[in-house]
Formats: sequence, C-alpha cells, structure tokens
Amino acid sequence: MLTTENINHLLGIKESYQASDKLKKILFDKEKREKLFLDFLELEKDVSYDWFHIYFQDEHADRKKHMQD
Repeated sequence: MLTTENINHLLGIKESYQASDKLKKILFDKEKREKLFLDFLELEKDVSYDWFHIYFQDEHADRKKHMQD
C-alpha cells in the first residue's frame, strides 16, 4: 500500500505540494519515468486504481485535518 511518505520518498520531495512539478519533470524523461514506475511497482502491484487520486485528494484538500469530503 502506498502512503504519502512512500510517494514523497519515491519522488524525492519533502512536501506533497512539490509533487506536481516533480512529476512533470520526470514524465518527460523516459528513463526516469520508467524507473519511477518500477519503483512504485515494488510498493504497489495493483494497477487497477489511480495511485495518486487519494494522495492528492488527502494532501491538497486537507481532508483529514479539516474533515472535508
């Protein structure tokens, strides 16, 4: 299962707000993109759902902190 900490670590960032910019840079570099995907697969093999949906929803909406839905 992927956690916020796992994703931030794989992306090489400290705060989740940095994820979008980091992903943009990685996606345009084939070698880095494929390595990142393989690294993600080490932690989560289920590709039937969007790994980032919950990450961005929780982190950027502060759902847990403000009890938002």
